Amino acid sequence: MAVIKKPIYRDKVWVDPNIVSNKYTHGDNSVEYAYYRDHDKSTVNKPYIPNNPREEFGCTVHTDICFSGLSRTIGDSRNHEDGAYNRVYYKMRIDKKAKVKNTLAEQKRFIELSVANKLLPKYVTPDTMKNDEEGTIVLMLEGLTVSQFYIYLTQYRYMREYPGFVKSMVHLVDDKGFNFFAAFILASIIVVDYTVHHFLTLQRKYGSNEDINTVKAPFSYIAGLRRYVKRNHMHDDRILMKSSHAFTVASNIESVCKINKTFTAQELKDPMVIKAFSAMTDEVAIKYINKYNDNKCRIIYREMEKGA
Repeated sequence: MAVIKKPIYRDKVWVDPNIVSNKYTHGDNSVEYAYYRDHDKSTVNKPYIPNNPREEFGCTVHTDICFSGLSRTIGDSRNHEDGAYNRVYYKMRIDKKAKVKNTLAEQKRFIELSVANKLLPKYVTPDTMKNDEEGTIVLMLEGLTVSQFYIYLTQYRYMREYPGFVKSMVHLVDDKGFNFFAAFILASIIVVDYTVHHFLTLQRKYGSNEDINTVKAPFSYIAGLRRYVKRNHMHDDRILMKSSHAFTVASNIESVCKINKTFTAQELKDPMVIKAFSAMTDEVAIKYINKYNDNKCRIIYREMEKGA
């Protein structure tokens, strides 16, 4: 006698496409930063943040459209008699002309989520945003890989250049209960329209009207990004202060996971799919994907109110 398997009930997922919007555009490119040596003002786990790095450390404060060349500058300083530069100061100013505005609460929560998932270091705290118009961080470079350095700078810069991305991430994680890394990839392919200052090559397709509830996200990016930041030194042996390299991150992350599958936002909430992209190897991930596929015919989605 055939065994009749019980149905599996799941709540139907609906995300407001006006919040995670395919209408968001890239903001203004502008960075203000300095690099210098600090051997006595920081503690082991907390960098000293100067009010005026030019006066306190005798360095130049650069204003530019990006951080291009900064990793090579740090690496090239390694043979100096005083050692390599070991601090980078970054003052992030919110673009007052931006069409999308984040609240201070959204900015602080974005920082909390980024730290919790290793896209910012632990010493970068929400109170680095003194108000909703600017924030200042200092990165401690000792032991950082080139990719960690660029991910940290980029993650903090999103608050200026991609406030729509910040708003979408906070909504997906806090209001809709998505895993952080699934939310990151979903927001990338819906919200991001310009990848030059995104550390992945994922973006919204030109002219696309596809919304968050229908788009399919590449599994390899979700799993790859999670594995890459969780075990960064396993995937990147370029130590910033000991070598000279350009910023290359996207291709490294894209090579971590080889599973060529896509999932909708609805599917990315399934426990088996979450276990799959949380696995640290493709072999384990495939086992959970197969379990999801085995269960798929039994899943019944319960309608939820659209505001829920």
